Amino acid sequence: MKKRDNFLIDRKDVVTPKFEPTDTHVIIQVKKVKETTDGGIYLTEKTADLDQMSINEGILIKVGCMSFSELKDADVDYPKVGDAVCVKSHAGIVKYDGEQVYRIVQDVDIYVYEREGVSNENK
Repeated sequence: MKKRDNFLIDRKDVVTPKFEPTDTHVIIQVKKVKETTDGGIYLTEKTADLDQMSINEGILIKVGCMSFSELKDADVDYPKVGDAVCVKSHAGIVKYDGEQVYRIVQDVDIYVYEREGVSNENK
């Protein structure tokens, strides 16, 4: 995934939440959307919430006890905590913890992932 300043949170800004995912759920930290437009107009709460749900890139923070169990059993690579991930838009729920924003989704809602410092390019 190509880092885009307006969507992907920087790994150095990751904050681990106090809550834990269950079963096959995972917690992804996402960047909080701006509450105003570039022109300074305040967005309605509904519009801001819809914008927040549309963010589909973030950092995988925590995984439930059964997350990726089928992939683990198949002995294939799968997303790990700390990976940048891309999930289905509007999947799961948004949970706020102070100023931090998290998406809680099923493990199968993660479409792609990128491990920091790992290149998949053929040499």
